[in-house]
Amino acid sequence: MQRQSNECFDMLVNMNREDMKQQRQIVKQALERSGFPTDTPIPAECDTRYNNPLFGSRTRTPFQPGTQATTTIVENVTARKKIIAVHDANKLCKTVRPLFANPKPWDSIDNDELYGELLADQLAEDEQPLFIGQLTTDGDSYAYRGFSKKHSEVVNLTTENLRDPRHLASTQ
Repeated sequence: MQRQSNECFDMLVNMNREDMKQQRQIVKQALERSGFPTDTPIPAECDTRYNNPLFGSRTRTPFQPGTQATTTIVENVTARKKIIAVHDANKLCKTVRPLFANPKPWDSIDNDELYGELLADQLAEDEQPLFIGQLTTDGDSYAYRGFSKKHSEVVNLTTENLRDPRHLASTQ
């Protein structure tokens, strides 16, 4: 079963990336239908999820809080709030894949800044990339730093960082 999944892995990743590219086009169409140009900056949300909770790492896995992380960017233009970019980091995977930048076993899985950069790279692959004007993140997330740095290089726009009030209150 593992061998068969390895054979179709790249195809599935490409299919998912194409689907997210189509979702980004749908966002542009929604902007046009609302009377805005397609290069109008849009609001989006970004978050990283881990397979182990970081707050419980002292009792469960004392030296590494998680082995897998998934970071997503969700658009806030349409009613469906679709995922427009995703990055998975997996320290358990021994196979090197060209589409993934898996962390080394000694690297921290909690590298939101790198994941933000990789998500901005995905958005930059489009002929006319989406302009992210506001990016809502957790109060303790560094994803905005990485995303903003890479995204501003491509679209020549500084993204505003909005903090999620639920997370912001818990970090004060």
